[in-house]
Amino acid sequence: MQVIQARRISVISKSVFHPQRRKTTTKSEIMAGKKRSFTYSSVITDLIKKVDNKVYCAIDRISGCNYHQEKYDVTNFLRHFRSQHPEEAAIHELTRKPPAKKARIVPKIPIPINRQILLEACLKLIALHHLPFSSMEWEGLRLLLDPISEALNIKINRQNIKVHVSVAAEKIKQAIKTELCGKLIHLAIDSASRHSRHILGINVQYEKQGAVVIRTLGMIEVKQSQTAKFLKERILEILEWFEVSIDQILSVTTDNGANMIAADKMLQKDAEILGMSPETSLEDETTTCDDKEAELLDSLSAEFEPLLCLTRCASHTLQLAVGDIVKKNDPNIRRITDLVKETRKTKYTLFFEHKQATKAPFWCPTRWGNKYKMIESIVQQEQFYKELGEDYKEIDITDDDWKFMKDFVGAFSPVHKLTMELQLKHVTLSDFYMHWLQAIRSVESNKSNPLCFNLAQALKSRLKKLQENKLFLAALLLDPRFNFPGSNVFASADERESVQKFILNVWDRINKIRQPTNEPQPSTSSGVANNSNASKVDEMDDYITQLFGSSEPTASTSMASSFQQQLHHLNIENRQPHHYDVWNHWIARKHSHPELFEVSMAVLSGPSSQVSVERSFSALALVLSDLRTGLSDEALENILMIKLNKDIFEKIIPSMYDWKAAFNDTSET
Repeated sequence: MQVIQARRISVISKSVFHPQRRKTTTKSEIMAGKKRSFTYSSVITDLIKKVDNKVYCAIDRISGCNYHQEKYDVTNFLRHFRSQHPEEAAIHELTRKPPAKKARIVPKIPIPINRQILLEACLKLIALHHLPFSSMEWEGLRLLLDPISEALNIKINRQNIKVHVSVAAEKIKQAIKTELCGKLIHLAIDSASRHSRHILGINVQYEKQGAVVIRTLGMIEVKQSQTAKFLKERILEILEWFEVSIDQILSVTTDNGANMIAADKMLQKDAEILGMSPETSLEDETTTCDDKEAELLDSLSAEFEPLLCLTRCASHTLQLAVGDIVKKNDPNIRRITDLVKETRKTKYTLFFEHKQATKAPFWCPTRWGNKYKMIESIVQQEQFYKELGEDYKEIDITDDDWKFMKDFVGAFSPVHKLTMELQLKHVTLSDFYMHWLQAIRSVESNKSNPLCFNLAQALKSRLKKLQENKLFLAALLLDPRFNFPGSNVFASADERESVQKFILNVWDRINKIRQPTNEPQPSTSSGVANNSNASKVDEMDDYITQLFGSSEPTASTSMASSFQQQLHHLNIENRQPHHYDVWNHWIARKHSHPELFEVSMAVLSGPSSQVSVERSFSALALVLSDLRTGLSDEALENILMIKLNKDIFEKIIPSMYDWKAAFNDTSET
């Protein structure tokens, strides 16, 4: 037995424990040659060696592994190879086979959804919630979209979602085109820059069913110099697409940029071809024309009233009026600004937190309002800043600075209130005038304030430029707060007659472009605003009386059926207090004065500022963000068309496709 056992050990040592005599056989070789069935033990036998009655790891000679066993155990060697020599174990196919991935079992639940809802959700994620087109391929979103898309047999990805956005934008444009048919409209034009991309914003405003409607016609990227000629051509291109003729444009509201003013003058020049004389410009400069054009204008000016009225943005004009005064006090404001910057340092933070005080905001060079907020914040926390100055002498505020800040807040508080009032969605020209007069009265009443006199003069001076517009004067004629028996709101009888001719011209234009419509009539249940205190004459009404005179008693007259008679009878209507709602005044007269109602809606729907376009630029900042600067011109315009006309988007989505037939063809694009 000892002899037989010795021979067996000799055979094992020669065939197994001497690597120079062995040949490693892998699983693939064994299976290919069919020498023997593959087992981990048969492979590991060739990857070990025995030295001094110990079994050592020999799978990788370079590593110098000293792992050994006193008693040979195949399982432990297999575990060692996998953990310490994973690459070599993989070569010899000793790695553990990955377990088969179990299919996720998700319980099915019924949910109310269809193709329309799915597409609407995806479009809103892109256009309203500012997700990039690539979000349609995000792993997390695909976990939601894939099972729904599979169930509905449709396809949504980053390529075809652009097609759907384009289709939605086109549908919105078609809807706006239909709305504009037969309407007198007002344009608001402005431009802005973001990430070195220049955008021209064009909004349109008009009355529909007793309410003011604001639509965005386009947010067009401009890659050329914004000359007046170029802007005019771009505006005409957009209007032509929407099938809006020049005789439908009642006014154009622009800022004080020279290129915008010039573009509007060129639109007026186009109106001359139609036989209309241009509106008197509010600019000090006048456009030049040749002798033939001048002769044509002279011959037609007595017969035709202006087609396009240039309306200066009241907010921009107010900014200029404030700038006339604020710039004279820049050294004081700069000194206060430096103090505010100093308080932002870390060493003052604990003091602010301990006293629960707020840090004054910085101001923007293009907006005076933040200058006011900065100074107002300091004045409201006067006691805190005095305590701060006692502890930190370097930021102690002098008595002269305190006096200036209190005078500044006292003088500009009414103007800041006026600025906030002009930021509403729609402020009629007559309402804007009333707000402006209230600000002047409040400023003038503070006679002890050294800033108030110059500020009141600046407000009056800038207001004169806004008063030269015929649309503005027409709004005053239709407003019983300004036009009443004995009122001298108009400089002369000739001026009043000129405004009446303008209104007659508006009525003629309404009839000219009128289109048959089946739209439901606006409800008159709202009636005239509650005027229980209408007979009460407050201080503001006294101020209006000083400006335009008092109301004279008149005998009651029968209602005239003629439009001209109704227009002339406006001069003898009772005066209304300054808080009177003029819009509801004319809504209530829809049936008793139908012609004047239509003219009033056209005139009073004219914007006094460009707030609507500036809101569009705020939306632009959300869409064209720092992470989406690569958006193409077309994609940017389409997204903004959906975002800025959201109410129309909600209406067109059900009819966007033939959901039973055409959707699959579009979704696979």
